[in-house]
Amino acid sequence: MATKVWGLDLTKPIGSMKSAWTTCRKTAGVSCRLHDLRHTFISELGGVGVSESTLKAIAGWMSAKMLERYSHTRNQSKRDAVNKLPRRRPK
Repeated sequence: MATKVWGLDLTKPIGSMKSAWTTCRKTAGVSCRLHDLRHTFISELGGVGVSESTLKAIAGWMSAKMLERYSHTRNQSKRDAVNKLPRRRPK
């Protein structure tokens, strides 16, 4: 007997990823794209200080270029880091 979860037969393929995501979105009542969730997830991790190497490993990327594309919100984190330096008066 096949296992059923939420009315799905796990012994059968879900079809295309697009149709599976469309079904999930409609069921959950959301309007975002799957890509939006990935972008937000990586940006949020970067915002709380997760290292670049860890972000690349989680996202499955090899290049820093992709990391910069997805984690643009880290610019604020960079500004915050610089602002932590003590202010020095010119001599």
